[in-house]
Amino acid sequence: MTADDRLNTLVDAAFAFALTLMVTGGGQAARDMGSLAQVVAEAPAFLIGFVLITMFWHAHVRWRRDHGQGGVMASLLLVFVVLLYVHPLRVLALSLVDYVGLGEGPKLTIASGRELFATYGLGFFVLSAATAWLFWTGMRSAADDAASRARATGEFGIWLILAVAGAVSFFIAWLTPMTWMAPWVYAVLPVAIGLFAWRHDWAGDSKVASMPTEIG
Repeated sequence: MTADDRLNTLVDAAFAFALTLMVTGGGQAARDMGSLAQVVAEAPAFLIGFVLITMFWHAHVRWRRDHGQGGVMASLLLVFVVLLYVHPLRVLALSLVDYVGLGEGPKLTIASGRELFATYGLGFFVLSAATAWLFWTGMRSAADDAASRARATGEFGIWLILAVAGAVSFFIAWLTPMTWMAPWVYAVLPVAIGLFAWRHDWAGDSKVASMPTEIG
């Protein structure tokens, strides 16, 4: 097993453990009907956390599939932050499902909401920035492969957009009186990412298409 294989195994194990921490009741099995009902009530919150955590994990899988070398510091940063990020993510997910009436969770006040949104935004920013860092290393390593470089550049752009959203949400929550506007920053992501993905040359053949054709 190479050093890169060991690193990838560590990343996979860390994300698997983070998902375990997201499970309701700290991963403890239900012992009675009351605890079983609590598990079922918290299932929507677990789904939210599951989707977000696996989003970062699958980005690492895509990076290692196309590149797979280097990126040690970015990968270790992902491991470190995701194990911390899972805790505010779980609280935020529980509060969200409680707010929309799909389960029971902690009630947020202005003070607790500011701290939670700021912590979540900071974690989202660092995780997204670390993932963008991975694909930046991919851009450098794929300098001679136009298609691979184009994919890495596209992924870098998407994760940079996500990182900016996390940073903006953090600053709104922590430094402005508009705390409750912080979560709404993420609502613009589908549009921003969709426009970027639509405009980006994923095949890496724009330079080829623009080259003059020889005659004769």
